[in-house]
Amino acid sequence: MKKGAKWAIYGIFLLALIGLASSLSGSSGRWMNHLLALIFIGGILFFLVRYFLLRNDPKRKEMAAFRKAARLSRKRFENRREMKGRKMKRPPLRKKSGVRLTVIEGKKGKRENL
Repeated sequence: MKKGAKWAIYGIFLLALIGLASSLSGSSGRWMNHLLALIFIGGILFFLVRYFLLRNDPKRKEMAAFRKAARLSRKRFENRREMKGRKMKRPPLRKKSGVRLTVIEGKKGKRENL
């Protein structure tokens, strides 16, 4: 930044501070009204910009997927901790089926005409 531009910026800030001090000394109630309106409008603009410009951000989608996976993982591990305290019940053993399957060999050399 050039020296002249630097001093111009300092001058603008000095004038802004002088204007702020004079408006505070004159009517502080009106100044508070303006300040609250500025904060309200700034908040609305902030959320609008954030909603419209950042909703298609791939990093944001990736972070949302990560948070969802972390939440599901935490839920799964909490269930395991609860189960450690209890006595685990073994599921009843299933009986094996007595069905035996056999392979029927057909005519391998013969081709069908389609």
